[in-house]
Amino acid sequence: MKYSILNNLHIKILALLSAIVLWFIVITVENNVVKFPEKIQVEVINLSKNLSLEGQLPKVDVYLKMDKEEVKNLSTSDLKAFVNLKNLSIGKHTVKVNIEGQNIKVLKIEPKEIEVNLAPIIEKEVTIKIEKEGKIKPDFKIKEIKTEVDKVKIRGTQSKVDKINEVIAKLQFNGNEDKTFTTIIKPTLNEEFKDYDSLITITPQQVAVNVVIDK
Repeated sequence: MKYSILNNLHIKILALLSAIVLWFIVITVENNVVKFPEKIQVEVINLSKNLSLEGQLPKVDVYLKMDKEEVKNLSTSDLKAFVNLKNLSIGKHTVKVNIEGQNIKVLKIEPKEIEVNLAPIIEKEVTIKIEKEGKIKPDFKIKEIKTEVDKVKIRGTQSKVDKINEVIAKLQFNGNEDKTFTTIIKPTLNEEFKDYDSLITITPQQVAVNVVIDK
């Protein structure tokens, strides 16, 4: 029997129609998949109070099923990327990245998993170093600078805390100071350790300082 193009014609037509429909579906989906223009910082939830992260968490790319014009109305505050560290103990763990946001549909997260390294928290006391910025009124001089406390507590993982022996506090002068005054300063990490800002806590966060000025 000679082969005829009409053999099983209904099956061939059905296959062709299926392919066309599938193609339209793929095109439609692709046209509605939009990469959020900014990377989203990953945060942590349910971290044990006795543990801390050994390193900074990354930012992730988020792909949304949404019209491109709609994405323009979103900001980073509309999306929350987080990892749930509930019941995790000391050591390295691979955890899933989650995205939350109102009226959005997330299609893909890159990377979808990240590694976290958890370590026990320790505390120690360190001294406060005052850094003066600016000058006081001409013909006057600073006689004494005295903070209400000499030391503050820093809290974090041992690998970070062991490296830090002091914090700094900037004391600003605007050129008009001509008498003794008291102000509030904020202890911060030295520039060398700025990468630790989210990994180290300082207590108290503010310190009163008395500045004695005289001629």
